Amino acid sequence: MRLNTLLARLGLLAALSFSGAGAAPSLSYYNARSSFNTANPNLPVEDFEEGRVSGVQGEIFNAPLSSASLNSVFLSGEILPGVTFNNSPGASAGGLFLAKPGYAHLFSKALSVADPSDNLEILFSQRTMAVGLDFFALNSSSSFDLNIYGAAGLLGTASVTARTDGVPFFFGVSSTDPITRLSIDTLGGPLELIDNVAFSSVPEPSCFVLLGLVGVLILVRTRRQALQTGKEISA
Repeated sequence: MRLNTLLARLGLLAALSFSGAGAAPSLSYYNARSSFNTANPNLPVEDFEEGRVSGVQGEIFNAPLSSASLNSVFLSGEILPGVTFNNSPGASAGGLFLAKPGYAHLFSKALSVADPSDNLEILFSQRTMAVGLDFFALNSSSSFDLNIYGAAGLLGTASVTARTDGVPFFFGVSSTDPITRLSIDTLGGPLELIDNVAFSSVPEPSCFVLLGLVGVLILVRTRRQALQTGKEISA
């Protein structure tokens, strides 16, 4: 196969991989984990159950929290890779709070900021196209804003009202553009806790291009072998 033909095919493959990059992002929302899981099956879920909690209500510890964290509550590798939990704009020292089961009617461990004036930030380092999580209110039901960000800025904002009886309020979102961050703004209200954070991770477009290149090279090799075999039979 001629070099220019091969390059043309690779160019077409790259164009297909990046198609739709300039289109306006579209968000889909879910209020039930069952429907979210049907649309986004087999996602990894961070449930914070590896955390060590010895206090009466829970443990305050330093932010950020990720798979690389090493502190009194979580060891390195106990948080799923690809996601980081942080507080903003407060100081990272003592910035996060892990609640224990039984506190605020919780049935399992849940994460929040330590200071109610901070936002809880969830950051994604890979191409995350869908996120779903449970919300709990600390002591009184109140609405708060959930801001959804992509690489170019704000993708959308949703208003969420969590319950105080330990029953989770599920919120899920999927996007045609990668989601880079969720920012939970309590709007000056009580603390909101999160649990069972499901998120997707898909390869970068460059990975698809690389796979396509491998496929093209295999196709070229196969055709050459077929042509060579044909020549040998004719001879």
